[in-house]
Amino acid sequence: MRPALAATFLCVSLVFTASEALAQSAGDVRALARTVAEGYIDRARTAERDGRPIAAEGLFSRAVEADRGFLEGYLGLARVLVARGRAAEAARVLEIASVHALSSDEDVAQWARAMAALGAIDAAIASVEHRGTTARAQRLAAELCAAASRLPEALAHARRALELTSGDSSAERDARRLVRALSLLVGEADPVRSPGAGASLLRRLLAR
Repeated sequence: MRPALAATFLCVSLVFTASEALAQSAGDVRALARTVAEGYIDRARTAERDGRPIAAEGLFSRAVEADRGFLEGYLGLARVLVARGRAAEAARVLEIASVHALSSDEDVAQWARAMAALGAIDAAIASVEHRGTTARAQRLAAELCAAASRLPEALAHARRALELTSGDSSAERDARRLVRALSLLVGEADPVRSPGAGASLLRRLLAR
């Protein structure tokens, strides 16, 4: 092999080896950060149970600092802030979490329910709808819309969830039940389709 060609192969090999080493190193750092964060979260939960909210807040904050991609730290911190009467700060914590820590449908579901519990249900629905490419996300959007009394939107999401469950008999059965339940609720909320006993003759005729 000519010297120049051999040198080229050697350089390529060195670059590839270095890239693998860097990737391994990055993975090790992420794993260490997660382990440190989990340690803080365990201690924070113990502080919560023991009635030490100030200590719990500090420990959850350290968990977030240790691993910004770990949702449990944000959820715990938000929960403690709410318990201490600082709901506005809790909402800001969850907003930051939406940028850094929503990597799965389960993360989105936990985050959205935490947001809804704070009264920010519209923001939760908007975020889920933005990410809603799976049946699970669509079902969650349906549940949140229903909780916000946005029944037609809830039904639309439920129908989309049903479309996305083809091939999974159990999920499809659950989605059909949700669609039927929401269809009934939408009908009952519609003054034309369900005019009620005191409705005018015209509305009762239209409902037939």
